[in-house]
Amino acid sequence: MMHLVTFFWTLELLFGVIGALRGWAKELLVTFSMLVALMILNLIEVYAPWILQTSLRAEFLIRAFVLLFMAFFGYQTPAAMSNTGGGRRDWLQNRLLGFILGLLNGYLIVGSLWFYLHEVNYLWYPEYQDFMQHIVIPPNEQNPYGAMALRMVQNMPPRYLGVPWLYIAVTAAFVFVLVVFI
Repeated sequence: MMHLVTFFWTLELLFGVIGALRGWAKELLVTFSMLVALMILNLIEVYAPWILQTSLRAEFLIRAFVLLFMAFFGYQTPAAMSNTGGGRRDWLQNRLLGFILGLLNGYLIVGSLWFYLHEVNYLWYPEYQDFMQHIVIPPNEQNPYGAMALRMVQNMPPRYLGVPWLYIAVTAAFVFVLVVFI
């Protein structure tokens, strides 16, 4: 069995390594796609709440689908964005910034999924419930990681990226793409 805290930090490290391998420019596009995904979910919650009010499982699956769909296409960057030349210093800078942005992307993707999973009270499909309980332990006050996990889930992206900040971030990302990448 694995606690969600351990699972979260393992995936964070994995996203950081992936970011270091891909470089900062490609990872920045993933960050922007995750901001757009969170904005789409925010717009659904505000202007079309009936989409999410079918059942708790459907609510989580819709949110997870939007996040993972946007993450998938964020990671499908064009070949034209490959790293071109530069010296050793540029290579190191590209890798370090990629690692940091990879950590941010892991926080945005995995943290948002964990937040939404917590909102539906860790519901699983009944036929997989026994299987999932042997893999991931939902947080509660009885296990040693429970209090830490409950504090961590309150600091995930959907909690902080609300209406004014999310729109400002998406606007800034759009301006950045227009100025730097085009």
